[in-house]
Amino acid sequence: MQFFSLLLVVFLTISTHLKAAVMAYVTNGDDYTVSVIDTSTNTVVDAVNVGNYPVRIAGSTDGTRVYVPAFVDNKLYAIDTSNNTVAYTVSLPPGSHPFSVGCTAAGKIYVVNFSTGSFSILEQNLGIYESNFPAGGVFPFHVVVSPDDTRAYIACGLGPKNIKVIDTSTGFIVGTANAGQQSYSVAIN
Repeated sequence: MQFFSLLLVVFLTISTHLKAAVMAYVTNGDDYTVSVIDTSTNTVVDAVNVGNYPVRIAGSTDGTRVYVPAFVDNKLYAIDTSNNTVAYTVSLPPGSHPFSVGCTAAGKIYVVNFSTGSFSILEQNLGIYESNFPAGGVFPFHVVVSPDDTRAYIACGLGPKNIKVIDTSTGFIVGTANAGQQSYSVAIN
């Protein structure tokens, strides 16, 4: 678990405060919080309590939420960026160990589940758990959604064809790529 304590994930979002300050959200695995940093002053302005071992976070495309997977608790926490409080929590399958989150503009949340080799799809506005699909790989580490919202890409750290391509309209794997051993992260430009 020490590996995760070194993991800092920053998500920048535009806050809905009057100043429209840009905030960075940083997971703190050892104390189960997310620090909120005002990037104009590089000052921590808040800390949000979340579940046991928060890891790779992501924000909604409209900037109103930051989603935090709690690795040990098997939960997803949704932080309301207007007041930096937990808006809701969603329980994921037992033993799944959620690790990374990706969001679509259409309101879907993709969560990769490290231990079960699967991904979950949730409804963003209601925090409703919709379904769980096998990722077809070993230890999915990261998920990112394409800018046009049509695909989600999952990096599965081990195994053949370790990049999975998901059709966001169906939730099914529509392609794979073998990017090399230990593919831990994906970025789309």
